Amino acid sequence: MGANWKWRPYRRVFPSHLDAGVDDELRFHLSERVEALMAEGLSEDAARAQALAEFGDVHDVRRTLVAVDAGIERRRRRTEWIVSVWSDVRYAARTLRRAPRFTLAALTTLGLGVGLASMVIGAADAVLLRPLPYHEPERLVSLHEITRADSAYYSVAFASLRDLERQGRAFAGLAGSSLRARNLTGRGQPQRVWSDIVSPNFFDVLGVRPFLGRAFRRDENTAGRNRVAVISYGLWEQLGSDPDLLGSVVRIDDLPHEIVGVAPLGFQPPDEFGRREPVALYTPLSIDDDSFAPDNHGDHELNAIARLAPRITVAQAQADVDRVWAWLAKTYPDSNRDLTAHIRPLGADLVHEVREPMLVLVGAVALLWLVASVNLATLMLVQFIGRQREIAVRTALGASRPRVLQMLVVQGAVVALAGSAIGLAFGMALIKVFSRLVPTDVPRAVEMSIDWQVAAAVIVLSIVAGIAVGLVPAWRVSRAAVSDTLRSAERRMVSASAVRWRSILVTSEIALSLILLTGCALLLKSFVTLVGVDLGFLTDRVLTMRIELPGSRYPTADDRLRFFEQLASRVGALPDVQAVAFANRFPLRGGWGGGMYLADQRERMIEVDLQAVSAGYFATLGIPVLRGRGLETSDRTGSLPVAVVNAAFAAKYFPDRDAVGRHLLRNEQEPSITIVGVVGDVRRAGKAEPVAPGVYLPAAQTALYPVRLADFAIRSSHDPHALVPSIQAAVLTIDRELPIGNVRTLSEVVGDSLALRRLQVGLISVFAALALVLTVVGVYGVAACAAAQRTVEFGVRVALGATPSDILRLVLTQSAALIAGGLVVGIAGALAFARWMESLLFEVRPHDPATLAAVSLLLVAVAMVASYVPARRAARIDPADALRAE
Repeated sequence: MGANWKWRPYRRVFPSHLDAGVDDELRFHLSERVEALMAEGLSEDAARAQALAEFGDVHDVRRTLVAVDAGIERRRRRTEWIVSVWSDVRYAARTLRRAPRFTLAALTTLGLGVGLASMVIGAADAVLLRPLPYHEPERLVSLHEITRADSAYYSVAFASLRDLERQGRAFAGLAGSSLRARNLTGRGQPQRVWSDIVSPNFFDVLGVRPFLGRAFRRDENTAGRNRVAVISYGLWEQLGSDPDLLGSVVRIDDLPHEIVGVAPLGFQPPDEFGRREPVALYTPLSIDDDSFAPDNHGDHELNAIARLAPRITVAQAQADVDRVWAWLAKTYPDSNRDLTAHIRPLGADLVHEVREPMLVLVGAVALLWLVASVNLATLMLVQFIGRQREIAVRTALGASRPRVLQMLVVQGAVVALAGSAIGLAFGMALIKVFSRLVPTDVPRAVEMSIDWQVAAAVIVLSIVAGIAVGLVPAWRVSRAAVSDTLRSAERRMVSASAVRWRSILVTSEIALSLILLTGCALLLKSFVTLVGVDLGFLTDRVLTMRIELPGSRYPTADDRLRFFEQLASRVGALPDVQAVAFANRFPLRGGWGGGMYLADQRERMIEVDLQAVSAGYFATLGIPVLRGRGLETSDRTGSLPVAVVNAAFAAKYFPDRDAVGRHLLRNEQEPSITIVGVVGDVRRAGKAEPVAPGVYLPAAQTALYPVRLADFAIRSSHDPHALVPSIQAAVLTIDRELPIGNVRTLSEVVGDSLALRRLQVGLISVFAALALVLTVVGVYGVAACAAAQRTVEFGVRVALGATPSDILRLVLTQSAALIAGGLVVGIAGALAFARWMESLLFEVRPHDPATLAAVSLLLVAVAMVASYVPARRAARIDPADALRAE
């Protein structure tokens, strides 16, 4: 009966479109149960009804079985796919071992690209991307005052910051800091250290808790109560790492300060980013200090930071700041009429000077990586073309096109993985060297490393790039006609489509190299131009140093003047000393900007570069006097207040008349200052910075300026460093507790100011040179492959009367067409890349035709030379050998 039982009555339960295997299984089980029930004596209809009742919801059972079968099928297919991929990996490894030249070229190409890219990405990650080491650093912003006339950035006046604290509504906290070099005594040898004078809530705004002790209290901002200090973890270790240091006393600028706290290990205040030396201690600012007086809106002394209030954006905070500064302009027109304020995220502000150079490096190494990837794709295409017969045989034996494609793509992934591993190891070694070469004024340079996130990103990108560059040649080769390939005795026969892709890859490589070479040439030309800029003062054999005089022993400007005059007299008598000078700051070592008025235009304040200098200043630095006279030793307190201005000041404010004899005012309460001379322009801030209008005030007329004399310099006939012990001895004969610090020649300062540009130019030059080498290799490889594939054609041509020069011309013409196509695309890309890096160029146009023409000619020359070798080989072909091979 089971054999005669029909399924037709159950077609409404199991429609015909359901999975046949599941249907058969269900049919078998139901049939078996029906037969068993009939054997027990039930009728056929009753047996069927009971079997269905026992079986339950057939649809539900079927869905369950289908799902189980689908899962089993998926696991089976996944296992088969893993097995096939692993088989392809092993086959790829054997193939690479059998082709050592290809393997070496591919791994070297990718390893260089990945190594250099990982180095630059790791450096950029440390400098630009890693969050600042503060609590919720994304809510921290910096604040600057800006002049409306020329958009120059300044620090913030303490009084303006206090007004913003009272009236602003966008900030949870506001703080300021002023970085100063100070004398630390009372613990071993006297030493010069960097100190941050900060608002009492400075650590609270940053969200930093001391490692030991406490931070400052809000009432510790008045004279006497501010004699407390928080020292850095490094200074604490230097002093013995003794917890009992809390409560002990050190002398800072000869004033006793109680140590109340130790900053945590690794803490960097914002003022320390990009500095050579760490900040060693922190003291609270005093509102009794003239610079920090609550009513002083004129002196821009504080680097201001703020923490945004909850749910307040930077744009909303900027609107709040604009409102307060508009009120300041109306309330204090003399000091704030021409000022506004700007905020930006603190992290972006600390790295804004190096952001563009780092991004250009990232862009350059990305171009090099692309060149390496395209070169790898070209190598793989040539290799895959050589394996066309093997692929055709596999296809003829039943391998599907997706299976062949998978095999070739897996080989690309294996090459990419091996190359990325080599490149990462290379990059980890490179970044250690790079971090030592990077100037110390680059923020977070010591943190440069390749962490696991950078390594993972590089590996993933390398594998994706390897698969991508392998996919194109694999796709083209896998489409080759099997019959044509098997019929041809010439194993290197290649389709026209593959030839087109090969040409596209070489053209792309030439274009990318042209972009990178153009950027390198522009930066190199800019750097050479910058090096040749005249600073306007002597740097050779001019030694500068910093001598901070403590206010307890030198309370007045006249006291400080007497010290430096005594020191100048003693040092000037030393052998080999040609000139001596002192000032508040020497060029390249900082400055002092402030507001002044022209006596006949008192309604408008002008922002100028101010300096208090000794009479020997201009002779020491070799700054020429153009008109009138320089400063003299007779320009002292009690004599006529005088000043010397630079040529930029005279040209800007007295374009049609002589500046000598004109008058300036610092404010309405002070006497007018007579201009007695005009001197040459100097680039105080460095070669790349413009000349600012400058005013030089006599150091001996102490009532004219609020800044402290601290910089001392000599010009020597020989190596000035040899005079440092004698200068220190001269200082100690006057004051035995005064150290000297920041001892450097101006030549060293200039060299350091160019260090980042020099490193950038050097790196991009290396990238460009590698790109050029890879391009030469790529052009040579394609030309050689193309010539080898046309061996029979060349033999026939020679047999029919073609001369070797005809064959040479034919091969070179083909290469020239590829080079020309690459130049057309590359020139457009080079112009865009140059426009992007325009801000890094100095007196060089981004679309400099001479540079673009020179780079293009260089690329054409080396590419044609690379093509000439295989072309010459093709021209020497023996027609009999070529035709015999066919």
